[in-house]
Amino acid sequence: MKKKISLFIAIVLVINLSLAGCKKNPQDVVEAEVLLDEAQSKIDYTSIEGVNIPPKSHISFVGMDSKKPYWQAVEVGAQKAVDDLNESLQYEGEDKIKLVFESPSSGMEVEEQINMIDGILSENPTLLCMAAIDFNSFQAQFETAKENKIPVIAVDSGVSNGLEAAFCATDNFEAGKEAARQISQMLEGKGNIAILSHNPETQTSKDRIEGFTEEIKEHHPGLGIVEIAYENKDELLDVTASKVLEEHPEVDAYFGTNEDTILSILQACKDEKRDDIVTVGFDAGEKQVRAIKDGSLSGAVSQNPYGMGYVSIVAGARAIANMPNDKRVDTGFTWISKENIESEEIEKYLY
Repeated sequence: MKKKISLFIAIVLVINLSLAGCKKNPQDVVEAEVLLDEAQSKIDYTSIEGVNIPPKSHISFVGMDSKKPYWQAVEVGAQKAVDDLNESLQYEGEDKIKLVFESPSSGMEVEEQINMIDGILSENPTLLCMAAIDFNSFQAQFETAKENKIPVIAVDSGVSNGLEAAFCATDNFEAGKEAARQISQMLEGKGNIAILSHNPETQTSKDRIEGFTEEIKEHHPGLGIVEIAYENKDELLDVTASKVLEEHPEVDAYFGTNEDTILSILQACKDEKRDDIVTVGFDAGEKQVRAIKDGSLSGAVSQNPYGMGYVSIVAGARAIANMPNDKRVDTGFTWISKENIESEEIEKYLY
């Protein structure tokens, strides 16, 4: 894993993400952290100091899935950054910067997201932050934003057109490699691996699989990948995960590239009575955390969704103010297992 620099946002965040991920509880308090790659410039994306944008600015933020605690954590981080901007610039009442955060009904609804963004652009927001479900589907929307001088920040999942003012995300390629290294260690370098991935048109899926497969191919010759299956609208993930185990009884480890896929893998392992399989996931929602603690999930690579939301707003505000931005802002990741999940450092990655 690349060496990371830890930069703390000096705030206290009030947050609770329930199992359904719907509400925030003011009694649950955690500290938020942003991890930025050591090779980046000296821009501090954890601070809004010196950033000046107009009063009444309207910021639209489009996530991927309205039901997922991950995106609710991103929203909380984004709202905190907006609150900090209002406080720093002393905007009150009607002058306050406004954030509207919305997401499609699921991470597979490309058309719904396109329509959502078309509607947002028709209202001429000051800034658009968006997590593209489909890497290739937003050329027209980005061109419209450019024509109307609306900066766009790509968040979590990239786009192919290169028109974004900045891309704030986990280095998913490196995170995929880390998942492969952890599996290799647990299998002592020998065994067969299956992968279940989310939407194949999403850049996060592509990068995590590419990183994972490259690490296996180049550094772990005793490991083999017997199947890479993908989420689709026509078949339940649980069914797909079970089919893979039925067709490949030789599987020793199973990697899921997001929350839905790893939960389906765990259910399939339970249904097929395969508690011998090493299971490695991605992200650290409430169900995954419980699974790590009870031992059914061997471990997970976790992103930093709160920090991602915060730095996306900072990068967007900098774009509005015509201040320099890095083209890519790496918001970091960490490995979580039963051995470290109770530590204070890991708590910052749970949501």
